[in-house]
Amino acid sequence: MTTTGMNNYDDDLKLNAWNVCLMSLMAEVIKHCPNAIAAAWPIVRQRSNTLFQNIDPNPVNDNRASSILRTTSNIKRSISSYERNFYLELWKSYLMFACSIAPSSIAVSSYLSNISDNCASPDSLSEKLSSIEGSRSPIMNRGSSAQNLFKQTIPFLRAEQFDLRNAVVLGLSQINPYALPDLIEELMPYFREAIDRKQENLRRRKRREMLRVQIGRLFKFISERKIFAQCPIGLSSTLIEYIDGVRLYFESETDKECSTNDIKESFCHFICNLIKSFPIETRESKLSRDLRHNLFNLFATWSGKYGNMLLINNNQSNNHSPHRHHLHQQQQQKHTAPQLLDFSFITELEFLSIRSMATVLCAGPMLDSKNHLF
Repeated sequence: MTTTGMNNYDDDLKLNAWNVCLMSLMAEVIKHCPNAIAAAWPIVRQRSNTLFQNIDPNPVNDNRASSILRTTSNIKRSISSYERNFYLELWKSYLMFACSIAPSSIAVSSYLSNISDNCASPDSLSEKLSSIEGSRSPIMNRGSSAQNLFKQTIPFLRAEQFDLRNAVVLGLSQINPYALPDLIEELMPYFREAIDRKQENLRRRKRREMLRVQIGRLFKFISERKIFAQCPIGLSSTLIEYIDGVRLYFESETDKECSTNDIKESFCHFICNLIKSFPIETRESKLSRDLRHNLFNLFATWSGKYGNMLLINNNQSNNHSPHRHHLHQQQQQKHTAPQLLDFSFITELEFLSIRSMATVLCAGPMLDSKNHLF
């Protein structure tokens, strides 16, 4: 199988060995050390704020007069590129730590009233309730939230420095399921900006494209952790709006740049992981039938020749004219057949699209009374 080339703005967008060890440790600490977690939140926030002054790409500029009036000891020392890289790596670890223990603004009662919607049976409900006993106290019952952390961090998803974008994406991707709704709400303005197609100059268009890439990668990484089923409010209307907005954007987009393939591949990963994070018995209620149908057709258009037959058959089922039926048969014979099942050459996007189509089919009924995709 061959892979499509991607515009790799961020070649090293992955967790290093230390990051993996840290997050594995935190997963156990959250379960067994609630007092330590409660005490750690204000400490890690204070340290990350202090460290952020050394990596902020937009520091406050002092004018000449204010610099003269201040003492030499108060003037901020410039740091070398090596020092900045060191501070950035440390800040990323702090951000990952903070996101893994970030408190939720949602009350425990709201979570408990919603949790039964994500459970297929009384036994699974009992298991889920018992599984959160250790983590509910440190993460859900504190009188603070992580909104300030998100307000400080999220704007740097569109930073020009690729290493800062990397740090933000990887840090936010470690969000715990209880604080996930707060993160999604803070991302809402950025969702709308990313899928807005208004006319603008080249520089702003590139920045918007970069934002789409980063949001796509962020949700890809979050979904890989399969935490959506543990989210206190399930799939929020904000997240559904984002999914449908991305779908509409892709249906109307004409950009053929490699970065568009990057966004498409991230979206395929996200939808697959999102659906698979829920028990199969509950998936039908998560995405509406219309949305599943539209997503299936979108992925079919990305799957190249492998999805042509499905799209043609789908059009045929909605056509009652004998002439059009004959025309569709001619088109099917002309554009499909000998290569339809030839998987010796398939791009990464085509493979992910086929996998996404299969996953969407496992998310609920999509056939009409004639066994056609409606």
